[in-house]
Amino acid sequence: MDNLYVNNIWTTASYLFLAGVIFFAAFFNAVLYLFRPLERVSGFLSVICFSFGLNIFLPNTTGLPLSDIFPWFQGVLVFRIDLFTLCIGTGFAGLMIRELFPLDVPLKAAGTWMLISAITAVLGLFLPEPHFRFLFRFYIIMIGLFCALCLLVTGKVILLKRPDCTTIAAGIGVVSVAGTIDA
Repeated sequence: MDNLYVNNIWTTASYLFLAGVIFFAAFFNAVLYLFRPLERVSGFLSVICFSFGLNIFLPNTTGLPLSDIFPWFQGVLVFRIDLFTLCIGTGFAGLMIRELFPLDVPLKAAGTWMLISAITAVLGLFLPEPHFRFLFRFYIIMIGLFCALCLLVTGKVILLKRPDCTTIAAGIGVVSVAGTIDA
């Protein structure tokens, strides 16, 4: 019993630490964007980090007893917020990929992905539960496809040996592999 309790504490502490790092990255990139508004990648990354940081605080992720503090914060509402933050984060991730690799990602593809993400986010907040569950599963599949697309783009950039993009492409590739596995 004590071992399980200690593991739960370490898991919760690691999620909170990760959320702190992500929120710091969100704040840092927001400040960068305020001082250099022409570099839109910082703004996109700030929104992505903030949405995924919020996602980490959800009870189904961290196991935090938020439902004890907020009794209304459980069940389908948590999944709706989870879907909403995923949609916002991945929608802006599509715009960021387009901004980083304008030669490799068409503007229509990034715009279409943002539109799908926005529609899914809004529908996820208001659809009745049976339709919401279908929408959630659909969007998880879309995230997997999006991560696969990111892997293709980063692989193309690395194979073409574009020195200005290789490091960024490798980082996006690692995140895409993690996203594909998680989806």
